[in-house]
Amino acid sequence: NPNGRVYVILGNDDRTEIKEDVRKLHEEGLITYISGDAVELGNGLSIAGYPFVGDTKGKFYGGWEKSEEEIRKDLEELSQKSDPKRTIYICHSPPFNGDLDIAFNGEHIGSQAIADFISQYKPLAVLSGHVHESYRKSGQVMEIRGNTLCFNSGGDHNKDKFRAVVFSLDDVGSYEVIEK
Repeated sequence: NPNGRVYVILGNDDRTEIKEDVRKLHEEGLITYISGDAVELGNGLSIAGYPFVGDTKGKFYGGWEKSEEEIRKDLEELSQKSDPKRTIYICHSPPFNGDLDIAFNGEHIGSQAIADFISQYKPLAVLSGHVHESYRKSGQVMEIRGNTLCFNSGGDHNKDKFRAVVFSLDDVGSYEVIEK
């Protein structure tokens, strides 16, 4: 938790109307809103955020879906804001076709553009959400793609459960899963 900061992106479960509230919290210094931006963490590391998921044909609230080509273009622009190999990316969608993007029906629903971005730019780590049930399907919260550590702690629709992945910026590969 560098300097006690909370870094925030929104995602497809968030109504677009709350974006202004989030920006206000950012302006007040209570959070750091990193949607489409990168900020330095110290130790030569940065954190960057990307909120969009692939087109779900309107299954979720509007405003957070883009085509894979648009995601690809956005990530290319985001890669110019920090050194990807020294950046932790918070991407709402996990990369396509792994342990972190498995839907209830067994289908892989992550982003191919994010998978390609990882392959091309080799970021330090990618933290995702979106596919809450992936943990229940694969039993995994982390996978390695090349040298990039990818995490999706998976939510649990059982409101009594909480799961988080915790790691130190000094050693991202040494992580702990906390369940409460």
